Amino acid sequence: MGSGVRESLVPLFDGVDFVVVDSYRASSPWLAWVAERLPLVVIDDFRDRPVERYATALLNYNLDAERWPYEFSSDRLRLLGPAYALLRPEVAFWADQIDSGALLSGEDVLFVAGASDMAGATESILRWWDGSWPPLSAVLGPLVDASLRRRCRAAADGKENVALLEAPNDFLERMARSGRVICTSSVTAYEALALGRPLAVFQVADNQRGIGEAIQAKGLGHDLGFWGSFGRGDLEAVLSLPLGGENTVVTEEGTDHPVARGETTLARRPCRAREGAVVDPRGALAAAAALAAFFERGGRR
Repeated sequence: MGSGVRESLVPLFDGVDFVVVDSYRASSPWLAWVAERLPLVVIDDFRDRPVERYATALLNYNLDAERWPYEFSSDRLRLLGPAYALLRPEVAFWADQIDSGALLSGEDVLFVAGASDMAGATESILRWWDGSWPPLSAVLGPLVDASLRRRCRAAADGKENVALLEAPNDFLERMARSGRVICTSSVTAYEALALGRPLAVFQVADNQRGIGEAIQAKGLGHDLGFWGSFGRGDLEAVLSLPLGGENTVVTEEGTDHPVARGETTLARRPCRAREGAVVDPRGALAAAAALAAFFERGGRR
């Protein structure tokens, strides 16, 4: 960003208490320039450079963030770990629905390759999907280009156990009701963890690798690896993993009875409990409260 563009931003700083920046796209010179003018809150998930040098407060909600080699002075705020996950408010709503026992679910698989699916993963998954596998709901994000959309529609055509969903408005409800989630190692994975869904992840960007490794290392899901490094057989192996919890349905009379795997339907089985969920669905509120308290005390400055 040139000096002229930078200086044009200065009037926007009037009346601002602090600036929040995602480190992924911000250069070190730009971070330094902002930090000279206002307290800077840096959201980081990669640390490909020491962004904490410029931060009055730093937030990293990765599962193993506390082990990252950040170098902080004692007067700076550190918000590290999934207790501060920045998730949509709707995640908390659906987590509450699961906890209350009000939400019913099934064994369908929700596949999500990101807002744009630059790797074209959805098309491959649709072509791999076998008629004997569980029902699949494959989500195309809002930024997927028209050509990939057409190819995905063609790949899904005629497969009775496949539903292709294009930027569905009820995405989080579908995730909450799903039997398993397969997605990129991104905020989508943290949403699935907050909802306690059985999870498998893969990566399409370098900053996602560590997330996948941590998910598997902590026993929270299965890491398939970087897209292109695994195939149909690896996917089938993931689908054979147990979902956890009792395989039951709720009858109209309100009593439960065990059923065979193929008999469970989307709207009849109680959602798998969120017991042991390590990601706080209200992490954004926790982060906001911590930042507000920090700056009310004057912060580092």
